[in-house]
Amino acid sequence: MTYNAPRHPLAKRYVDLLAGRIEEDQSLAKGERRKLKLLLAAAEILQEGGYHKMRIADIVKKAKVARGTFYIYFKDKSDIALQVLSDFRREMLSSRGINMSGKDWRSKVYLTNLYYAEVYQMNAGLQQAFYQFVDEADEFRRMRQEKEREWVERLFRAYLRNFDLDPTEVDRDSVLRRLHALRAMAERICVQVYVEAVPEMTELFPTPHHVATTATELWVEALTAEFSKCEVRRAAVFGEEPGKVLRKNF
Repeated sequence: MTYNAPRHPLAKRYVDLLAGRIEEDQSLAKGERRKLKLLLAAAEILQEGGYHKMRIADIVKKAKVARGTFYIYFKDKSDIALQVLSDFRREMLSSRGINMSGKDWRSKVYLTNLYYAEVYQMNAGLQQAFYQFVDEADEFRRMRQEKEREWVERLFRAYLRNFDLDPTEVDRDSVLRRLHALRAMAERICVQVYVEAVPEMTELFPTPHHVATTATELWVEALTAEFSKCEVRRAAVFGEEPGKVLRKNF
């Protein structure tokens, strides 16, 4: 199957999203607007240089506020980084804004992979800061692990829904293993291409479309193999010869 990228990017830069909140919401109280400006300044610094290079002095200078104002809203550097990166992951790593209407399941997988690849491409500095911060903050690491589990559970429910399967019909652990492996594989490709900029990987994957196409082909192959385990029994349900149910879904 051939996948075609949309004419316009699906993702956005997080700093643009944050700046838009400040500009568009005129009802913000003065204190809330000042806090958002500090968050935006921190996000821009994280995007430009990562977590380790971020300094409070640079944040307040960019936000154009006094240093004491910073401590009204945040305890320290790690506190503001936690808030920025938590909001970044919550806002950007959600594909709910993608128009999936009328799309078959493979196209939905492709568009989701494309969106995530674009998020990494447009927010490489913030992604780098995220991985740096995970190494230092146990609370953030636990939050990341919980979000990953929740995401895989959503993928599992989508798998059942797309193939009209009852949970009792599948080997849950086998499906979850595949989903976790596929998620980790796609993430690692994006890290090597956009965060680490590994030369061989950037040459092999010059655009998010290349990342998304390759990841989608692997997702389809893995889920096809898993679904085939249910094929004979599902064929009996539909009253068709073995193999036709699988072909109908793919």
